[in-house]
Amino acid sequence: MKELRTELETIEYPYSSLADLFKQRSDISSSSRGDDLPTQQLGEDAVKERRQKLIHTKGVVASFRYESLSNRYSGLFEEGSDFGIVRLSESGFLMTNQEEQTSFMPSAALKFIVDGNASTNLLTQVNFDGISDPYFFAEDFTNHPPRTYNECVVDTMIAKFAEAS
Repeated sequence: MKELRTELETIEYPYSSLADLFKQRSDISSSSRGDDLPTQQLGEDAVKERRQKLIHTKGVVASFRYESLSNRYSGLFEEGSDFGIVRLSESGFLMTNQEEQTSFMPSAALKFIVDGNASTNLLTQVNFDGISDPYFFAEDFTNHPPRTYNECVVDTMIAKFAEAS
């Protein structure tokens, strides 16, 4: 197994670069083999660099062990996992002045390490519209969040999800 790397440096991407989100392939992370954050080829100069993380930019990471308390599911969710990595992050946009923050979008990503295979991953969040409570665990997390009625968000998600296979 590869060694986990600690990166304490936070790279700040200004919101003015958010338009770059629409230039990135949506499936670059999920379709890449392995667990390293993939690189992408940028422009005609064929320079490769790490993909900018424009959403879920801040988070905390910890290791975990998963023990199944039910035989309701199969595979990993029935057998459990001795080692995994969890990332708790804000999927919305954080304000510089936290007193101005009125909406929060907590999310949790679970990466189950599987011997001899690529990891198995699960992404959860509360919803697509955010919550007003700043407490990270104020609402239940789900991998099937309710549909948002914000048409801009709907149109954006449909366009980005259509890029992935």
